[in-house]
Amino acid sequence: MTTISQNPNPAGGVSASPAGVRRAGAQRRPSRAADTRRKWYEIIGLTAPAVIVYVIFVLVPMGFAFYYSLFRWRGVGPPTDFVGLNNYILAFQDPIFRDALRNNAIIVVGSLLIQGPIALTAPALFRLERFCPC
Repeated sequence: MTTISQNPNPAGGVSASPAGVRRAGAQRRPSRAADTRRKWYEIIGLTAPAVIVYVIFVLVPMGFAFYYSLFRWRGVGPPTDFVGLNNYILAFQDPIFRDALRNNAIIVVGSLLIQGPIALTAPALFRLERFCPC
């Protein structure tokens, strides 16, 4: 027969363990610093793959595009004839390029003026209470 030793409580029943004494099998809670560190490791571990993919497939190609834009380059072989910002000056002097920029600006502003109010009023029109009287 196994006996369990318990601290008798004068009011009846069993009293809790004294402060500072851990019960057998109870795990210690990690410190606040350890919790914070664990959260940062989690954040870094979950965002690092997305950041790596973004850098490889977006930022690096943008950097190469800017680098190549500073040269007169046919697309084959290494760029050797450095022209600096002259390519940009030529582009902005071209009327077709300016028309393309103007058309893109019209599309961007128009879509913002149309889609913005729709996006802000649609939730008010289709409130959840109409579909779920919870």
